[in-house]
This record gives sequence, C-alpha cells and structure tokens, in this order.
Amino acid sequence: MAIRSKLRVRFCETDAMGHVNNVSYFMYLEQGRTELMRELSSVVGKNISVILASAKCDFRAQAYFDQELEVVTAVRRLGTSSITLSQKIVDAGSGNVVAEGESVLVHFDPKTQRPVPLTEEWRKALKRHLADVEAPAG
Repeated sequence: MAIRSKLRVRFCETDAMGHVNNVSYFMYLEQGRTELMRELSSVVGKNISVILASAKCDFRAQAYFDQELEVVTAVRRLGTSSITLSQKIVDAGSGNVVAEGESVLVHFDPKTQRPVPLTEEWRKALKRHLADVEAPAG
C-alpha cells in the first residue's frame, strides 16, 4: 500500500517560465518520504535515524501554480540497512504522471556514523508499503 500525500503548488515554487521549478520536485518527493517516516514512527517509535543516500527525479510533464498534486510513495526494496523508495508525483485530478523519483534511505547510527541493519520491527512495518515492481522488458 503506497503512502499518498496531496499538496497545492505555491507561487514561490514556480520559475520565470511559469512552471514548477525543478528544485521544487525534490521538496515534493521529500514530503512523500516524510509521510512514510511519520507512519513508520507511529509503529516503531520516534527514534528513527535515516539519512538520504540518493535521490533521483525524472520530469514527465510540467506543473503550474495552484495545481493540486499528489505524491505517491512506496517501498521498492529493503536492503540490509537501506530502503529504496519508488515515488510518483501525479496531477491529483487526472492522475497523469508529472514526475517519477527514486530515493535511497539508509538506517544510520549518528554516534558511529555508520549504517546499521534494519530491525525486524522496521522490516515488518515497511513491508506493508512494498510496491509491485514490474520486471524490465527485455
């Protein structure tokens, strides 16, 4: 089950061309990750320590001021200490894909500055959000 969060594009998120600036999409993807972490913290507690190891965004269509968007976030893969997320930003009305992203979070110990394995409790909570990922054609 994917996490869904809606947002409305603010004027400050647009650029001189009148569409959403590329940097804003990364903030939208962050909002999706934040919603997932918020739900995770309600299950496993507030002591969640993750860092963003990688973030990617492919732009599919333009978005504009005052447009309602929805960020759809799902877990794509669970590694030993990493969580790979698949994310989409879609037009809330039509469902058309505006952007697609992928993020890698790493469970991290701030004291040792090293990755630490995901606990079984985390794995169980995150598995609820595993996405069905199609195998690449080929």
